[in-house]
Amino acid sequence: MALRHDRRAVEAIPLRLLIIAVVAGLSVMPAAEALDSLKNKTFLQRCELLLDTAIRTSQRMAMEGFGAVRTISMDFRSGGGLRITSLTVGDEWGEPGMASIILELSTGVRMVRSAKEPVIWMASETYEGLRVYSEFFDLRLTTGSHQSLHVVICEALPWTS
Repeated sequence: MALRHDRRAVEAIPLRLLIIAVVAGLSVMPAAEALDSLKNKTFLQRCELLLDTAIRTSQRMAMEGFGAVRTISMDFRSGGGLRITSLTVGDEWGEPGMASIILELSTGVRMVRSAKEPVIWMASETYEGLRVYSEFFDLRLTTGSHQSLHVVICEALPWTS
């Protein structure tokens, strides 16, 4: 069997390469968007876990009594396009957010976790809400009292890691 020599096939190579390049270029954007979406999903799951951990830890500490101290490393860094703008822990006594942690995202959406059973008053050292703008920090929790009320004092410390 003899091979046929056809010069028209050589002339079609640039057109085929152009078609391949266009198809490959069109598939890059959907792949990048899918990767960003996956990173955002993982980020949100990690945020939920961190908020739940902080609430459960505060509740356990309040049951332990005065003087209990815990530190939780809070890492809200994201590999995707979604970011945090702030984290608010607790509020003044009697305010709606006194037993809540609120994470505000760059989209304007808020993720809220509350200590419901038992309800735990969380506040800063000045007995107001603690507001943090950093993506990573250590959250130090200390149980104490203020005007004969139990309170979990929250402090944001720079990361030492």
